Amino acid sequence: MVKNGYILNVSTNNIASFLDKVRLELKNVVREQVLMQTAKSTEFLLNWNCSISSRISFVSF
Repeated sequence: MVKNGYILNVSTNNIASFLDKVRLELKNVVREQVLMQTAKSTEFLLNWNCSISSRISFVSF
């Protein structure tokens, strides 16, 4: 492969194990990001719910 005038030699030895490692790393990164986003969303919703509940408690019917 040629990139920016340089020839890059890429070995195909153990390409299957390399791709397995890449897949596993991507899977872990995606899992961590999904968990982080879920935690942030949950925290936001809990804070919003507490905020709404505290406003409702001051209203008398």
